[in-house]
Amino acid sequence: MGYSDLTGNQYIYETQLKIIGALPPITIGNDNPAKVVKVLESIEKTISSLKSSQKSVVKTSILFPKQSEEVFIKLENLIPELLEEIRNDLRENLFAREFIILSEMWIYNSDPNNEILRYFFEKHSFLRNKLRILENYGLVCEITYNDVPRFVISEELATYLTNDVVD
Repeated sequence: MGYSDLTGNQYIYETQLKIIGALPPITIGNDNPAKVVKVLESIEKTISSLKSSQKSVVKTSILFPKQSEEVFIKLENLIPELLEEIRNDLRENLFAREFIILSEMWIYNSDPNNEILRYFFEKHSFLRNKLRILENYGLVCEITYNDVPRFVISEELATYLTNDVVD
């Protein structure tokens, strides 16, 4: 092996390696190694074909049911703090309709061209349960495609929270 220092002097380093305790190739049962390699390649090919990125996933249309004013009154009594935070976020980010839930200790790198709202487990006790209520009424829908729970807000909920007229 050769190298040179900053002044251009050339050096050659030679050493003999002594290997002790090497293991022979391991075989499992009477399987033919070529067969094992073929199976592993087949598994790898199948897994690769199943992998898909967010951009390659076909986007589906979500149809949210129409809710009565009664539902919103019930929700204001059940989860007022969460609705108030979403309300404030929507007023500051008029076009945001997606949000994620995560811990304040996590780091999330988002697309700067796609505003994603964030709600933290530490700030809202039983956050996942509160979101389930909104899901049950069809006001949010989970659209998770990776390890971070992700939701989309219905236009009806956005309209209600931003004090626009709800039909």
